[in-house]
Amino acid sequence: MRRFGSCALVLLLAGTAVVGPATAPAAADNTGIAVQATLDRMDPAHPVKLDLRASSPKGITDVRVKLRHLKRDAEPYAVVEDFTRYEGDDKNGKWRATYPADIEARPGLTLVEVEADVADGTVKNGWFSSFNACYATTLTDVSVQPDVIDIDDRDISVRGRAMFQRSRDHAPEPVAHTPAYLQGLRDSAVHTDENGWFQYRATVSPWNNTVHPYVEAGVDAPSCAASVGTTLKTTPQETEISARLVEPTGRINVGDPVVIEGRVLRKAASGKAPADITVQAGIGTSPGGSDYIHLAEAATNADGTFRLQAPAPQAGSVLVRALPTPFLTESRASAGDIDVIHPTKITEFSARKESGGRVRLEGILHRQETTGLAPLRDRRVSIEFSTDGKKWSKELDAQTGHFGHFVGISQTPFDGYWRARYVGGGAELPTRSPAQYVQVYTPTRFSVFNAAPEPVGKGSTVTAKGRLLESGATGERPLPNAPVSLLFSTDGDVWYRAGKGRTGRDGWVTLSATAKKDGRWRMVYNADSDHRAAYSPADYVDVRLRTSVTSFNAAPEPVRRGAMLTVSGRLNRYDASWAPIAGERTLTVYFRAAGTTKWTKAGTVTTGKKGWFSKRFKATRSGSWRVSYTGNTAYLPTLSTIDQVDVR
Repeated sequence: MRRFGSCALVLLLAGTAVVGPATAPAAADNTGIAVQATLDRMDPAHPVKLDLRASSPKGITDVRVKLRHLKRDAEPYAVVEDFTRYEGDDKNGKWRATYPADIEARPGLTLVEVEADVADGTVKNGWFSSFNACYATTLTDVSVQPDVIDIDDRDISVRGRAMFQRSRDHAPEPVAHTPAYLQGLRDSAVHTDENGWFQYRATVSPWNNTVHPYVEAGVDAPSCAASVGTTLKTTPQETEISARLVEPTGRINVGDPVVIEGRVLRKAASGKAPADITVQAGIGTSPGGSDYIHLAEAATNADGTFRLQAPAPQAGSVLVRALPTPFLTESRASAGDIDVIHPTKITEFSARKESGGRVRLEGILHRQETTGLAPLRDRRVSIEFSTDGKKWSKELDAQTGHFGHFVGISQTPFDGYWRARYVGGGAELPTRSPAQYVQVYTPTRFSVFNAAPEPVGKGSTVTAKGRLLESGATGERPLPNAPVSLLFSTDGDVWYRAGKGRTGRDGWVTLSATAKKDGRWRMVYNADSDHRAAYSPADYVDVRLRTSVTSFNAAPEPVRRGAMLTVSGRLNRYDASWAPIAGERTLTVYFRAAGTTKWTKAGTVTTGKKGWFSKRFKATRSGSWRVSYTGNTAYLPTLSTIDQVDVR
């Protein structure tokens, strides 16, 4: 027989309880209030200590509580206002008051409503506590028979006595004519006799060998309900479990169903019998099952069979065990191994340009789990590059951190496509991110270019003018203060720098050089850390020898009308220095009559071996004379000075 004397009392609704606030008028500020009500049942006066806390930035001017019996909508049977603040101030303080409970007049639950007056005239209130007006009750001389039980014989007999005490000044009295039963088994109820004794039979749950004899609140007197617990000795029966994998039959993805079936038997005195027990399945991820991932659990059917189903979390051995109870021992079995693969995914991949021709690449590597995507740490991710999005090459590796995040920096001279790739491994499948195009350098171009004059005399100045633009978010714009070189080539293959300068605010630049040979001219802007190089179109400039007419003269002057005058001079060319043009060259002689603006051809004249020329013309009227040389592919044209002759 299990016997125990006076036990620690478990009182229901006997102490302070938080009921929760009822709907109340909203306060004008963030006022906070709370109250605790504690009944001293052994004090003859049965005082209820009321501890109240209230706070408001605007200040609390007064506090009080209203006591309502059994129901919230009952009229208050008392209003307690004589609170004394014992800590803090009016903005955040603690108040205390005491109220004598009349257990005989108002037994059972009293709801405590608290109110606080705020300095701005508003009132904050709510339900915050309660107390149970009843006399302290204890269960004594409780015994349970038999001393030891097993799964096949769980019937017990419970005997004891219920006593209550009005206060410490009163002797204990019996709780008479009140229902007593095993807590959770109301059908075992009996009534205590006039001396508070009770005795009843009950059947213990197959899952728990701790029982709680219980007595309800008093019928003849307002005594509190009471309970006491005790744990019974048991003789556990051994169990044996068998299990097998129904699904899967091969490699599966994470999250695919795993189905286990089996049976649990217990070794009863009469032989093996179905066990009413909970079965749990999990994945053993290390030798010996020290690391274990829970899959599912369920109670066996009446015949001891079970069926468990859960999504596969990862590869491993499926272990099944019958969970021990006070009446049945634990048993374990292996249902087999599962091969689970995890799809992987790269999210939030980005490739963006940084200064200095660098590209920053980052993303997050995940693995598919039964609960969704989970970050993968300590994995190597390859960063790949392609100029055309078709042919890819690995540029660098990046390592994932604690949250699966990886970062890589690449220094590249090319625009192109970037992506991240994870090759997978073990149970993890490979994956790659979508490709992203990065324009590392801003495109530039010369929108205008010209080299002049054309043709140009050898040794003279060639002036080249161009305008440099860059591509912006809204279109092209001038590229200011950019270094530009003027290049020259005789064959279009080998180029030499002939000058340099910088663009202005408007992108225009003018550069000059000395013309020495026929050839092509163009401008170049060399790439920097942010811009792509640009070349202007080539402009061909023909270089010829400059020419001049020296010692030009029309004589005599003055001359008689009808007499002959002579136009003479010398044709020269410049090639490192001035010298007569050898060979015969034809010049045109022009005359402009005095008082007119039109030149008329008077004739032609041919130079001699040393460039001299001379020709006679009949003087008919006063005017001006000059000669013109039209040039050729080797010589530039020229005009002589003007010589005026007065005809009389």
